[in-house]
Parts: sequence; C-alpha cells; structure tokens
Amino acid sequence: MSPVREGQRVRVRFSVRVPDSVDYSYDGSAEEPFEFAAGSDEVVLGLARGVLGMQVGERRCVTVAPDDAFGMRDESLLLDVQRVTLPQEAQVGDRVEIALEDGQTAPAWIQELHDECAHLDGNHPLAGKTLIFDIELLSVS
Repeated sequence: MSPVREGQRVRVRFSVRVPDSVDYSYDGSAEEPFEFAAGSDEVVLGLARGVLGMQVGERRCVTVAPDDAFGMRDESLLLDVQRVTLPQEAQVGDRVEIALEDGQTAPAWIQELHDECAHLDGNHPLAGKTLIFDIELLSVS
C-alpha cells in the first residue's frame, strides 16, 4: 500500500496533549475513528499534514507549533459582557456564542463570572500552545 497523499480521506485514532502540562489532554482512541482529508483545512493543519506519508497501521507522534494548531493568542479577543446576556446556568469554562457587529456569531469561553459582568475569551483554549498528537492511521480511501 502506498503512503498517504494530500487529499486522500484518512481514518485515525489520536490523542493530543500539551507538553509538560497537566492542563490538557484528550484521548480519542476509545471513540469512533476520526475521518478527514489529509493535508486539508478540515482539522488543525499540523494534524492534517502529520498523516502525510503514513502507512495504514503506522503510529506517529507529531509535535505541532501554535501556528499550525489553534494559532497564537490574540489579546484583542478578551472582552467583558453584562452577566444577563449569558444563560443563567452558564459556568466558568463554558463555550458560548457571541454576536458580532456584522451579524455573525463567534465562539468564546467564559473566564470569570461576577454578579454584573462576565469576562470572555474569544481565543480557543489551546491558542498559543504547542500540541503533541499521537496518531494511529487506520485506513485510507
């Protein structure tokens, strides 16, 4: 079988972690296999490129810089909103959708909740972090 080429559909199992940190790890190996087009923008670029050249059954560890993962943190995406604009059951860490001036919405994560206001962060929680993906290639189509 030939190695994975750009554009081919792949099915993988993977885990991801932040080096030297207990703040974040995700093990998708117990879930349904994850499918995407190799080299595409369907997933973070580092994962999409990380499968290129792999053979079915191969395992690979790929270290991904922030620019090829969730990007660098952007301090302009920190904002304060009135507490009443959030769902009553909202908690720190929850993902919420915020309305933008152009009528679109964008995700933000609740950083702090107070009686009158809430501090939100529009950066992905993994923005600015190097990630390590442990990948197992299950199939290619």
